[in-house]
Amino acid sequence: MNKHDPTQPLLSALLRHYSDEVPDAPPAIADTRLREVLRGGTAFTPAERHLMLQSPATRERFIALAHRERATVRQAWGQTPVFACLAAATSGQNEIKIENAACELRLIKLDSQGRRWKIWLRLADTFRRHSAGGVRVVDDTGREWLAGQLDAEGELSGLWPFEESPVAWVPYHPANLEPR
Repeated sequence: MNKHDPTQPLLSALLRHYSDEVPDAPPAIADTRLREVLRGGTAFTPAERHLMLQSPATRERFIALAHRERATVRQAWGQTPVFACLAAATSGQNEIKIENAACELRLIKLDSQGRRWKIWLRLADTFRRHSAGGVRVVDDTGREWLAGQLDAEGELSGLWPFEESPVAWVPYHPANLEPR
């Protein structure tokens, strides 16, 4: 065995750095508070942010709760038939409108050539509680039409992100509304 192991100084430095932290220590912030932040309640206080930085156990618990919360939301949305498909659209010359019990999605033509379109989404009140992490509209090809955080009225908008006109695309590519 080599008496002078070149990794020893690095290992010693790492051990000194982590010697005060116990990985199995309980989280410094209660699960109920972590869930409140995850669900879009009040943000972390400065003291809580400091604890998140200082406590690996708390960070790990927050990440685990975030994964669990995301899975719960995805399951709830997946069991809601109104979110299954946004394919049934009513179409006019200047607007494509998709409505169901969960949301209203509109694509609004912004120029006379039909090259620029605005996409606008409003989520029904009953479904907003599952959208604290944001939402996205993704079609059957995996193309993301819109993604982001809803405003106070449960709305989100942006520009149609593709060169193809939504008039030619939307009727043939059903989309899902998903939590982010």
